[in-house]
Amino acid sequence: MKIMQLIYILIPVLTQTSEFTLNNTPQDFFYTCFQTSEGFDPTIDIGSDIAIVYGTSPKLQEKVESWRREGYRVSYMTGISWGNYESYYITSEGLKIDEIQTDKSGKVWMHGDSKTVGYNVPTDSYIEFIKREILTPPLNLRVEHIFLEEPEFWAVTGWSNAFKRIWKDYYQEEWLPPDTSIESQYKASLLKYHLYTKALRETMQFVKTHNTEEHTYGCYVPTHTLINYAQWRIVSPESMLTKIPECDGIIAQVWTGTARTPHHFRGILKERTFESAYIEYAQSVGMVAPTKKHLVFLADPIEDNPNRDWNDYRENYEATVTASLFFPEVYSYEVMPWPSRIFRGEYPKSKEEKNIKIRIPKDYGSEILTVINALNYMKQESVEWISGDYPIGMLVSDTLMFQRAEPHPSDAQLNCLFGIATPLVKNGIPLKIIQMENLLEYPVLEGIKLLLLTYEGQKPLKEDYHYKLKEWINGGGCLIIFDETNDPYNKLDQWWRKKGFSNPIEHLVYTALGTTQLTNEPENAGNGWIWWIKENPSGLARSTDGADKVLSYVKRMALLVGMELNYKNYLHLRRGAYHICSVMNESISDKPYILKGKFINLFDPELKIKETITLGPSTRALLLDLSIVRETTSPPSIIVSSGRIRQESKTEKGYSFFVRGPKDIPGKILVYLDRRPASVSSTEISQFSHSYDEENQLLIIEFCHLGKAIPFDITLQ
Repeated sequence: MKIMQLIYILIPVLTQTSEFTLNNTPQDFFYTCFQTSEGFDPTIDIGSDIAIVYGTSPKLQEKVESWRREGYRVSYMTGISWGNYESYYITSEGLKIDEIQTDKSGKVWMHGDSKTVGYNVPTDSYIEFIKREILTPPLNLRVEHIFLEEPEFWAVTGWSNAFKRIWKDYYQEEWLPPDTSIESQYKASLLKYHLYTKALRETMQFVKTHNTEEHTYGCYVPTHTLINYAQWRIVSPESMLTKIPECDGIIAQVWTGTARTPHHFRGILKERTFESAYIEYAQSVGMVAPTKKHLVFLADPIEDNPNRDWNDYRENYEATVTASLFFPEVYSYEVMPWPSRIFRGEYPKSKEEKNIKIRIPKDYGSEILTVINALNYMKQESVEWISGDYPIGMLVSDTLMFQRAEPHPSDAQLNCLFGIATPLVKNGIPLKIIQMENLLEYPVLEGIKLLLLTYEGQKPLKEDYHYKLKEWINGGGCLIIFDETNDPYNKLDQWWRKKGFSNPIEHLVYTALGTTQLTNEPENAGNGWIWWIKENPSGLARSTDGADKVLSYVKRMALLVGMELNYKNYLHLRRGAYHICSVMNESISDKPYILKGKFINLFDPELKIKETITLGPSTRALLLDLSIVRETTSPPSIIVSSGRIRQESKTEKGYSFFVRGPKDIPGKILVYLDRRPASVSSTEISQFSHSYDEENQLLIIEFCHLGKAIPFDITLQ
């Protein structure tokens, strides 16, 4: 099958009654979830809507039922590209390496340090095994959702016997080593892309055959973002997931481990966790939100690397969770994977005391509970970009994953993307990421006035994308192209060369302007503009003045559509009474960002009220604005809780509720109460304290979680 034929086959708000009314979550939706390989345990009782039980196990039913008994809704997750599938992979002749991803050297790619769990090649027999042996047991237990995690095919693999057989059958030609030419590497990536699309489509179709009038199953894919997979040199279906009818939603797996991957900015290679996380989340929104699939954001209070210290985990968690909150169209969260490693794991106390390993500091445990409880209330109708919002986007394609291995891999740090995107985020522009594969099906360019594009590191799968871009430009859009056209993959035997163009940029420019002979200035096209800047984005990232050039080009082009940009060193979004703030380093200035009012910083476990918030570079805050709380909420109401609140009940004489959280983690509850309570009591615990703040009309309750529901009763005067 020709590559062009393959391409065309492949590309075929719940309203709360008030801001703090603690309603039960609707049964067809969830605000928060977490995944665990364990049954219920008091030390991991974090109170989210859904507990996702992970992996194959003889005790699966016991685990599922243990969470249900505690009032949790229960779902199931397993890996689609790897897992404890020894019953399939271990035969009488040993490990079935024939179906494990293999590189040129003959190395089989195993998951972590495992000797029996490899990254698989999803053959037809493997797909049938997943359906029959792995998915049937949880379906029989009537879980709510099936999560098929991480469809991953490493870019440097493609030498296994199974892959060779599939290649021959699919392309109707003999297998070619992927590293022999850009053509064979591109074809290998396209085939990997297809294989996991096929595997997910068929397994989800199987799941949906079990739907009845009484019970329907949701199908979700937890997956790293396109940005991270391209960075880590992995091929995955990405935007194809949204084109699988049976796929109900996607978890964007962004966390410290992905977002701290270094890239260049102003010539310096280092971690930039907040900015990378923002760009990753933005890409997932651009890919999923237009399709109306359910998008869930992940953040992790620690990460896979067990050698970081608690301060490192905490700082990077705050960076990623803050980044996730700058997208008000998303209000569902996987609040953590593996709570046992967070609440029971032992990690270095600090950078200075790396040899001393301790369990989670109590104040960090409380902070996590405060944040994840707040995530249940991020669907807010009142949203305001206080730092300014701009209709500026950047186009990306799934093909970012297709140029990541020999013979000519694109920039190792993916600076072809970050060289354009990071300067804007660093300087207070909430950049939108537009998924190219959505251009023809969804109105993703509506509202976008300025669009950034490079074909360094990626290529357009269809020429029709360019006709859609021409239509947008003629309607008044401004397109800035950063490209020297020296990417070796421009020489692919693809549609642009069949049309007589040496690279896809020339085809795009000719389509919009009727010529490729341009000056170094913006060119008028209909009611819009094109500016082809013949600079390499990776080179801009690696140069000390590259970011300034990008900012200058963007600012100048924006003026052509009457948009005056105000660069700043911070982002600030308000969602209801919540303020999300991030102040960047390496930005236009080091000036602190100052807020005046009455705020509670949810990243501060003491939850003190502050009238001045001062944020310097590289600091973040999740603030609750007490003035907005009073305008929108009737007392008595819980406004902050280090723990999940359930079964809230109000009467004229009293107020009661239950709270739950992991055993031995300190809890704190702030109740907006317009008069001092007559009494505060609990039938479950006696060791708790309470005080009343007359000035701010807040009842403060402090206690320690028990790993079960704790009732509190407040008698009103």
